[in-house]
Amino acid sequence: MQKIKLLSDKVINQIAAGEVIERPASVVKELVENAIDAQATEISVQIESGGKSFIRITDNGYGMDAQGIKMCLQRHATSKITSAEDLIGVNTNGFRGEAIPSIASVSKLSVESRIAEKETGLSITLEDNPEMTLNSVARPVGTTFTVQNLFYNTPVRANFLNSDASETNKIIDIVTRIALAHPEIRFELSQKGHTLFTGVKGNLETRLAEVLGTGAAKNMIVFSQELNEQEIYGFVMKPEKARPRRNAQYIYLGKRPISSPAIIKAVQKAYEPYGIKGTPAVVIFLELADESFDVNVHPTKKEVRFSTETNIFSLVHKSIRQALLDNSSSPVIRFVDSDKQEKETSEKDALPEQKVAQPPPPKWNEPKDAIAQDFFSLPEYGKVVPLSPQLFKKEKQLQSTDSPPIGNFLFFQWANTYIVSEDSQGLIFIHQNAAHQRILYENALISLENQSQLPAQELLFPDIFDLSPTESQLLSEHNAELSRIGFHAEAFGNNAWKLRSIPAHIAVGQGENSFRSFLNELSAPNSQNPIEEIIAKAYALGAAIQTGASMNNDEMINLFEQLIQCTEPFISPFGLPTLMRLPVEDINKKFKRT
Repeated sequence: MQKIKLLSDKVINQIAAGEVIERPASVVKELVENAIDAQATEISVQIESGGKSFIRITDNGYGMDAQGIKMCLQRHATSKITSAEDLIGVNTNGFRGEAIPSIASVSKLSVESRIAEKETGLSITLEDNPEMTLNSVARPVGTTFTVQNLFYNTPVRANFLNSDASETNKIIDIVTRIALAHPEIRFELSQKGHTLFTGVKGNLETRLAEVLGTGAAKNMIVFSQELNEQEIYGFVMKPEKARPRRNAQYIYLGKRPISSPAIIKAVQKAYEPYGIKGTPAVVIFLELADESFDVNVHPTKKEVRFSTETNIFSLVHKSIRQALLDNSSSPVIRFVDSDKQEKETSEKDALPEQKVAQPPPPKWNEPKDAIAQDFFSLPEYGKVVPLSPQLFKKEKQLQSTDSPPIGNFLFFQWANTYIVSEDSQGLIFIHQNAAHQRILYENALISLENQSQLPAQELLFPDIFDLSPTESQLLSEHNAELSRIGFHAEAFGNNAWKLRSIPAHIAVGQGENSFRSFLNELSAPNSQNPIEEIIAKAYALGAAIQTGASMNNDEMINLFEQLIQCTEPFISPFGLPTLMRLPVEDINKKFKRT
């Protein structure tokens, strides 16, 4: 029988590191927050191999003396709090005293620091230094932490890290999130001499442009509101410029980055009347009474519990909704509030026209075991009926017309969403967006796997636009693959890019929107799928003809013929059906005919 015994400090620290230090970005977050708490006005972050092999954080804060350096390496040693009462309303980034010893337990750590009262600094390297010997070093006032070979002694943890590029993107994300809340501090992030992000000292508006890009910052609305010791302020996208954007929701409580599903839901709810699905870019700062929240939930301090989450939801929703109403020139449906405001409706803006390319019609190749789902059947009981090219034999040559009749197996568009036709067994309903996604996905996958080139169209006037540092790094990483599917982009300096060509099937006026949608999907959370599949799906989602876009008869025919040639024509890359049949016998039954 195993006896209960105390664990060694080394094992305790490694267990604690499992909660605090998940990846290189966690190290960067903890050490940058310590620099801010040390009242630094300049913070430099240097990394190599996505932070796996090397991280160095340098600040010009007040530094540490000999006792301070040794104490910071001990668990639960902190200068931020002294009693349990201090946990209520804690206004520093760190306070638990766990981060540095946790980092030291899973890496090779060295520390340098100097206080203003001393002419020289002190340094310590923990490896092979059981006596914690300090050495003198010439350096400016402030502190430098150098972390090497992260997880070298816990190889299982190291195996769960993503690629260098992916880990780099996570570090960019955490640095920019912290930097946005502190425009009074200069930030510099670089990798092997290449600058990834620079935040100069300035105001919040300037920092907003550095983090989200100048183009996005110019299209944001400032809002603020105070109510019962609750203050909210920040920036939201104008409704006419808003589009779903992954990882661009910046939420802060007392300048500390947090995550909150309730707040994200409130933002989505505020944009619902404008027909916007998903969450646009938004920056929200909350200042709440100390007793109304608890940040001591998890060692990372990202999760926060609110005493009245419903009130926070209402505050965020009403503040953003009012800002949108006050500044929007777009029509909007105003839903009835609790104060029974009357509903006001207005016509929706027409969506911009998109065109589907018209390649030469491919030859018929009858797919094996081709099937289409019976329109009236539930999936669990649904019978399937054969769908083959012979059912679509045309009695005469198809003619292009704006409003083709349903007879003679021609096509017409319904609700600018569905393509409707008939075969010898009934009506066929094709979802234009899902069908085009399937076509684009398979074409892109073939091009990426074979390293071939999809047709592209050169732009007479290249589009120049700003990206966030994270998006810019992502584009640099996958630019070669993007070129193969038709997007040719060149770096234009300071996270600006020049788009020189776009895929041939995309209307010229929609090039930048499609490209941004593509980047948005590419920045989705990490997947275990091959990068070619991730890119192909992102391309299909961003470049496919949208619901609401008008199509002429030739375009509908081409879309259908390309769909039938796909390997899996009956389902989109995202698992949604592309077409269904309404059998004629089921129509007869509905009319009580036999």
